[in-house]
Amino acid sequence: ALAPLIIHGAIGVTDFKAFIPTFCGNQLDFLIMVATFVVSLGLTVKEGLITGVVLSMLKLCGQVEDGTFRDVRYYPEGQMIPR
Repeated sequence: ALAPLIIHGAIGVTDFKAFIPTFCGNQLDFLIMVATFVVSLGLTVKEGLITGVVLSMLKLCGQVEDGTFRDVRYYPEGQMIPR
């Protein structure tokens, strides 16, 4: 009985207008945004935040020649895993 009230409150404070420019600008960021939102509603906010952080980090990490993972903005030779 409490879950619908919590979901209604979460939807009430969510700015859905921010989703549109994100979709037009960068669809990968949009997917991360939607995944974070869905996991937050489906599970808990903590899992939703973890999902958003992990997906955002995976978006930026690439494996360089020595086997370590680096930010592809600074190491453009990094290979995204998986392709």
